[in-house]
Amino acid sequence: YTLTIALSGLIHGPVIDGSQGIYTWDGGQWQLEPTSSLEPLAQILTATPDHMSLFAVLGETRRTFLPLLRH
Repeated sequence: YTLTIALSGLIHGPVIDGSQGIYTWDGGQWQLEPTSSLEPLAQILTATPDHMSLFAVLGETRRTFLPLLRH
């Protein structure tokens, strides 16, 4: 089967654009589904898993923040 998910910029929160993927729950943690792919211009995620599972759309949120120091 094929999972197809249309993304909306209004619902992805702090996720870095282009890092979204379809993740599967392995019983202990979320793992990126190996067949997950993102079409960035159309904002469409697809995957063709060979198993049933819980699925989620997740992405990277890592950002570097440098504090402003005043002397």
